[in-house]
Amino acid sequence: TTTKITSYVFEENSSTSGEKVGATSLTDTSVLYNDTVNVYTSGSTMYIRSYFKIFAPQNSTSLFANLSGTFSFSNFDTSQVINMSLMFYGCSKLTSLTFNNFNTSNVTNMSYMFSGCSALTSISFGTNFKTTNVTDMSYMFAGCSGLKSISLSGFNTAKVTNMSYMFNGCSGLTTLSLTSFSLASITSNQKGFIDGCSNLDKINTPSTIPSTFGLDISTAPKRYRKGSFLTPRVKIINNSVVNVEIHSY
Repeated sequence: TTTKITSYVFEENSSTSGEKVGATSLTDTSVLYNDTVNVYTSGSTMYIRSYFKIFAPQNSTSLFANLSGTFSFSNFDTSQVINMSLMFYGCSKLTSLTFNNFNTSNVTNMSYMFSGCSALTSISFGTNFKTTNVTDMSYMFAGCSGLKSISLSGFNTAKVTNMSYMFNGCSGLTTLSLTSFSLASITSNQKGFIDGCSNLDKINTPSTIPSTFGLDISTAPKRYRKGSFLTPRVKIINNSVVNVEIHSY
């Protein structure tokens, strides 16, 4: 019988535990010094090992998409990655992510990065998780209905041109702080920015919201209740604190 993998561990090749199931040569894009990546399994854990750094490819789109399990990245270098779109897309069993070792300084695309991670309850972005060069954050957290809160204080969004549907379907969020956000590069309507955030009742907004944003940021999504169709509306006060007013239609 085949054991289902529920944990993926990227580490140095110093351990001999587990049964070796393959060796993958990724010398062109992923492994320093022409080393080989060795893959071991032990129970439900898969170990991806190398004596040197394991480098993620520049195009890491869909790299872990639809995998069920947890991830540990003690030996996983993302400093060369440009595209992280769909990286964890559809990982519906994933409950937490920690990015202490993720260097994202060269990444330009984070669209759909965590989209569909419906069981995700916490994300910890380390100090190396930089968004300075990111231009696309559309659908980044779409469908993350398990998130109760998220800290985005380290996000630099000065170059982002697309935030459409960024938090679409984040029905677990009750508060959202965007005070670190710059919307300076937004030149079009950002549709669906907080659509489906049915429990969101407070937003700390950026200091400046361009008219091109479409004001989605200041309008709560519709909360449909059978027979009554109540629609929460969010009201900006001093461009920083948002309160909810309930209107019946």
